[in-house]
Amino acid sequence: MKFDIVTIFPQVIQSVTTTGVVGRAVVQGALDVVVHDLRDFATDRHRSVDDVPYGGGPGMVLKLEPFVRALDRIRQDRGEPNAVVLTSPQGVPLSHREAVRLSALDHVVVLCGRYEGVDERVREHLATEELSIGDYVLSGGTCLATASSMTRWRGRCRASSATGIPCAPTRSCAVCSIFRTTPGRPRSMSVACRRS
Repeated sequence: MKFDIVTIFPQVIQSVTTTGVVGRAVVQGALDVVVHDLRDFATDRHRSVDDVPYGGGPGMVLKLEPFVRALDRIRQDRGEPNAVVLTSPQGVPLSHREAVRLSALDHVVVLCGRYEGVDERVREHLATEELSIGDYVLSGGTCLATASSMTRWRGRCRASSATGIPCAPTRSCAVCSIFRTTPGRPRSMSVACRRS
């Protein structure tokens, strides 16, 4: 599964993709994550990616043009994505069902919102869908992009094929490193598996 994440805080995403569950999935080749700094697609010397909202109002919004250039580069270098997800408070809440649906896709681009939001044209012309992690006050969409739930449902492992038990957040998996012990069953006897 390929993820391209466009954000103004790439170091936040990079810390997640090099450690823990997601880091192991990247090392094992089950997940291909490329983080793009939106500021790399700005054209001025200050690397500005935000501007005041057209028509006035409080705060700043992320501009359309850097997102267009970022998405063009992703398409050129990594291929056409199956979905372009915009993170926003107005989006569909990221649920288990949404995570499973997205995990079935081969290539997902995540455009991380920030400040008072993004230029409306990003939503209208670039994004194929919008996601939110719920009714929380967050510092930006980068928080949603670090949610690894959709990566945990990618495929089935050898042990799940042999046992019929899905490799999911309720069982032990070498990629997911999620453990559950059944009452009366020692932790060392949990099902251990490797992705095929």
